[in-house]
Amino acid sequence: MFQDDEPVADDEFEEDDAEVGFEDEESSGPEEAPDNGKTFPKTKTGENEEAEEEQKLMKTEGDNGESTPSTPEDGDYEPIGTEQEDFTDSFDSDSQNWDEMVMAMEYATGTTEEDWSDILWLGNDGPGGAEGTILHEDGTEYTVTMEWVDDEGWMPTNVEEN
Repeated sequence: MFQDDEPVADDEFEEDDAEVGFEDEESSGPEEAPDNGKTFPKTKTGENEEAEEEQKLMKTEGDNGESTPSTPEDGDYEPIGTEQEDFTDSFDSDSQNWDEMVMAMEYATGTTEEDWSDILWLGNDGPGGAEGTILHEDGTEYTVTMEWVDDEGWMPTNVEEN
C-alpha cells in the first residue's frame, strides 16, 4: 500500500489498518513470528494464508519454559522439536528426553503440566515410541501415545481421554 520511506498523512490512514497492528515507520523488514524462526511480510489478516496457517501452529511456551506447538484442532500432530543432538531413549525424569515427552503430552492434550495432578505413567512403547498417562486436576485422565521423529522430536500419534 505505502512504501516504507513515504510519509503517511493521518487522513490517509484507513480504519481497517488500525486493527492490523503495524509497527511504526522506523521498523523495516518482515515481522518475525515468535519462537518459530519463520518470517512473513506485513499483511492484513486473511491476505496471507501461509502466515495464518503458521499462526495456528505457532509455538507457545509451556510450563517448563520450553516452546511447544499449539494443539491442532484436527488431531493432525506435528513433532514438537528437540534440543537433543543425539537421541537417547531415556525415561529418567531428569533427562532432556523426559522433558520433551512431557512437552509432547502438553501439546497433545492442550493442557500444561501445571494443570496436572500427576503423571501416572510415562514409559517405553516399543522402539522409538513412548506412552504417558496424566491425571488432570479436574479428574480427567489422558493417555498420549507418541513416536520419535529423527531430528524433529516427539510427535503425538494418539490421545485418549478417560
